[in-house]
Amino acid sequence: MSNTNYVCFSCRTAVRRPKRYFRPQDSSSPRCSQCSKPCVELSDRIPLPSKHKTKEWQKLQQDLWRQQLQILERQQRSRVRYKHELEHEADRLERKLQEPMHPQTAKQLKRLLKNCLKNLEQVK
Repeated sequence: MSNTNYVCFSCRTAVRRPKRYFRPQDSSSPRCSQCSKPCVELSDRIPLPSKHKTKEWQKLQQDLWRQQLQILERQQRSRVRYKHELEHEADRLERKLQEPMHPQTAKQLKRLLKNCLKNLEQVK
């Protein structure tokens, strides 16, 4: 089992704990022993600066924020792309339902359209 770093940026301290791969929803990060704020989890491969190198700690924190922002932006783009795909699929199914077809096929298409619209509501 590998360890990971937990850091407190306000105190510039680090703690190593076993990495928890399958974390329960209610579990939280360890707390800083000095200020009692929750620590931030970092990879064990990220080199940590010494406590007295303030600028390096600030750079590390900014890099972490930048990475988290990039992840959020990617998730947002992915959500928008998925929403557009669902909208196109719903339009295609509605056009297809306008054509004459076997009743069983129409029933299947209506079920697909209903699921598609339900997923679309969840994304919005």
